[in-house]
Amino acid sequence: MDSNRKEKSIRYPNPVVILSYLNFMEKFKKPFYPIFELSSNSTDNFRNEYKEIVSKNDFENCLNDILTTNEISNKNIISIKNKTKEYFLKLFNHAGNINNYTDINNLINNNINTFDYFVKNKFDWKKSISIKTTTTLKKLKNISEKYGFSIISKNLPFVLIPEKNRIKFINELKNIYKLNEANLSKLKNKKKIVLCFILGFKPRGDDARPDRGLNPLLKMIFNDEVSIISIIYGPATMSLWKTLNSSIEQVKKNNGLFNSIFQISDALLVDSKNYPSTFERIFFKKEVKLNKGKDKIKFNSSINAVKVNEHDVDNALFLFFRFISKIPFFESMINPPGGDWSNIDLIDNRKNIYRWTNLPRVSGKNTKRPDHIYTFNITNDKKISLIVESKYQPNDLEENIGVKLTNYVMELTRYYPNCIQKIGEKDFKNNKKIMFSEKNRLISAVAYYSNIQTGNSTISKMMQKYKIQNVFEIFYEKNFKTNIIFFSKNIEILNIFKKLKCNNSQINFSVIKI
Repeated sequence: MDSNRKEKSIRYPNPVVILSYLNFMEKFKKPFYPIFELSSNSTDNFRNEYKEIVSKNDFENCLNDILTTNEISNKNIISIKNKTKEYFLKLFNHAGNINNYTDINNLINNNINTFDYFVKNKFDWKKSISIKTTTTLKKLKNISEKYGFSIISKNLPFVLIPEKNRIKFINELKNIYKLNEANLSKLKNKKKIVLCFILGFKPRGDDARPDRGLNPLLKMIFNDEVSIISIIYGPATMSLWKTLNSSIEQVKKNNGLFNSIFQISDALLVDSKNYPSTFERIFFKKEVKLNKGKDKIKFNSSINAVKVNEHDVDNALFLFFRFISKIPFFESMINPPGGDWSNIDLIDNRKNIYRWTNLPRVSGKNTKRPDHIYTFNITNDKKISLIVESKYQPNDLEENIGVKLTNYVMELTRYYPNCIQKIGEKDFKNNKKIMFSEKNRLISAVAYYSNIQTGNSTISKMMQKYKIQNVFEIFYEKNFKTNIIFFSKNIEILNIFKKLKCNNSQINFSVIKI
C-alpha cells in the first residue's frame, strides 16, 4: 500500500521461503507441516486462484491425527507437501526478479543436493546495499559477486561460494581484513560456504527485525550441508559491540539477532561503519561435542522466570482480558508473544467488524502503532477504545506517547478499512467503498513491569509527561500469581474497571483513582 493506503500491488513472499519449508519437511525429514490460509482482505479473484492451496481442513486433520495416533498420517503429509509445492511454483511464476531456472521442478521433486543445484545453474549474485558502508565491506561484496552464485533471486542477502572458488575467495578475504593465520586456517576448513549479509539493526542500532530470521531460513534450506558465514554491516550501539567483544555468551543472552547467528552460523564477520577497528573482526562458533554415551543429560528446572521483559507485560494484559475479565469487550488489537500485530479491528453497533491490515509503524506525523486496543460499550451507541503501549520499564516509554497512540488510530480510520466482516457472515470481504463512520472515543494507556507499587503523585506526573489517562502496573509473584494495578483518571473507564477487581490464586487486579 502507498502512503495514502491505496493498494499498489500484491506483495508475494519470495519463493525461497517456501523452498525452505519444502526442504525442511521433505529432504531433511523434519516434523514440520506448513498450512496456508488467506489474508482476510484477499479479493475474490485471489481467493479463487489459491483455493486449491488453502485448506482449513489440513490443520484440523493434523490435529486429529496427533490426538488419536500421536503422528501425522501419510495421507495428510502428502496433501500438505503437494500444496506447498504448488504454492512454490505459483510464487516462482508470479514473482519478479527471479532467476530463470529451466529445471526448477527437478529441485523440488527429486532428492538432489540444494547447494549443488544452485552451483550448477550459475546465476550471478548482485545485492544492493542502501546504507553507507566501509571500503572493506564494498570489497567483500565485490569478491562475493565475483566468486558467488545466487539462490532463487540475485538480490537476496545470501550468496553461495562454489567449492572450486572457495580457496580463492578466502585468500582475497584474508587480504581485505588482514586475517591472521589462525583465523585463516579455520576459514579454510569450512566447506560449501554460504554468506549471509545482515544489515542487522535499524538506524538507532537497537532493533534487529527482521534480519533475525535470515539464519534460520538458511538452516531450513540447507540444514547441516553448508557452512554459514554471517556478515553484519549495519550500525549497532557501542554497548552492544563491547558486549560482543567481551562475552559471546552474554551477547547471545542480551540480543536475539546475535543469539540466532551464534546458534546457526559457523562464523560471524563484523564490518560496520561504527565498529571500532581495535575490536575482533571475526568470531567462530564454539564447537560442541555431542555426548554419545548412555548417560542422560540433565537440565536444571526453574520455578520462577529467570528474566522478565516486555513480553511478560504483553502476556499479562492478554491473559487478563481474554480469560479473566468478566465484562464484555471487543478485542481490537492484541500483542501477546507470538501473536498477530498485523491488523486493527473496530466494531459497529450492528456488530459488523471493520479491519485495517498492512499496518504501518507510523500512519502520519507524531504517531505510534499501539500494542493493544480493547473496545468497551459505555451505552448502546457509545464506545470507548483503550489504546495501550507496553514496555518493560517506564523509562522505555516515549514522551507524549498517549497523543501518538490516539493519533495513529485517528489517522488510520480516515481511510477505508481493507475488509469487512458483516454480521452473520463467516469471512471478511475486501472493501473499497464503505467507511467506518461510528463514533468511537479513544483513550490512551501505558503498561509496564514494576515490583514496587508506584505512588499516586508519581503516577500523576507520569500521566502528564506521557499524555495518558491510564496506567497498568504489572508484577509477577514467585508463585506465578499476577498483580495488575490499574491507575486511571477517566471516570468512564474507572467505572468499567471497578467491576473487574479481583484477588484469587491467579491474579490480583486492583483499581486506583488518580
